[in-house]
Amino acid sequence: MSDRRIWGIGLFLVCLVTVLPRGTPAAGEEPGFRSSLIVAQGDQSPESAGEATTPPEKKKRQKQKKTSSGPSSATPFPVGKAPPRKKKKPPQVETLVTNTGILVPQGKLLVENTLEYIHNTATQVALQGFTVLPAILIGTINVESVEQDIYMDVLTFYYGITNNLEAEVDVPYVYRTEGVLSYPINGGSGTLLQTGTSGNGLGDIEFGLHEQLNHSGFGGAYFLANVIGKANNGTNPFTIPINSKTGLLTAQPTGSGFWSIEPSLTAIYPTDPVVFYANAAYIYNFSANFGGNIGLINPGNATDLSFGAGFSLNDKTSFDVGYDQMTLWPPTQNGVQIPLTQVLQLGSLVFGYSYNVSRYFFYLLNVEVGVTPDAPNIQISFRVPLYF
Repeated sequence: MSDRRIWGIGLFLVCLVTVLPRGTPAAGEEPGFRSSLIVAQGDQSPESAGEATTPPEKKKRQKQKKTSSGPSSATPFPVGKAPPRKKKKPPQVETLVTNTGILVPQGKLLVENTLEYIHNTATQVALQGFTVLPAILIGTINVESVEQDIYMDVLTFYYGITNNLEAEVDVPYVYRTEGVLSYPINGGSGTLLQTGTSGNGLGDIEFGLHEQLNHSGFGGAYFLANVIGKANNGTNPFTIPINSKTGLLTAQPTGSGFWSIEPSLTAIYPTDPVVFYANAAYIYNFSANFGGNIGLINPGNATDLSFGAGFSLNDKTSFDVGYDQMTLWPPTQNGVQIPLTQVLQLGSLVFGYSYNVSRYFFYLLNVEVGVTPDAPNIQISFRVPLYF
């Protein structure tokens, strides 16, 4: 779920920058993308977007001031006295976050539905034995070819607690399949085994908070703090029976079996028509004791770094390109690293685009391609956010 949260940012950033109001926010209105997302996505030209967030009364007053010929409009300041300098307002980007691309306004609800598909293939070689000469092994070699397909439908709720603080809840439904071809070789002979398993059900629910840290950029940059917690309510692999012949699970889990917490920091630098962004996260997994022969298991912690840029193509379409690098540390059992495990490097290139259908509806399509051996081959997500 982490990649899905991180890479949606680029598409939303540039999509919202494209329709950014050009005028000054109305009096009493919080500056930012909150109003621009609701009032005018694709029904107005860029020139008129700035007026869309101005109340009719204020626009009328502004028009009257422009056409007035009275003394007050001709000489608004005393002769010989310079008018006061206007304060420079920061770019209207304070509502961007890692997942939805905006912070939901106070009291508003955003519901997002995401369809996600992940495909991964891997070849695993397990060696058990000892060598008497270089490249000569006495013992057992087990070669496995594994194919995994994961389908998820994630319903996400965002609620604006304040204009700078947002709550999030993710509820996933998971269906996954796994096919394994194993060819154990012992003394030069072996039998090819083929197994296939599947599983479906409610996945691990996530919940979190997003907070905007600044309204005036540090050199033009804006920062957001995020924290995501993950429960262990999905079916975990340690409660699923194991096939005695293959040593594999008889069904596929829908959850990990562990609680986790993921703090992260997002940096955003807008330079119309491009928005640069980066996100750094640390994923801490809590240990769990499953008793019996399993004991205390820690799945290993992880670090995640992503960065990229979003490009505006026109007032309705944007394109995103970026890179994500996750480092996953080896798991331990009863405080000892599990044999045949190592540090995993998951690197992926991310491409995507977004399109504004109307002022209230738009969609995003992301494609991630693994560039390291440990990363999934491909990950596709289609997201549809809606305001309520």
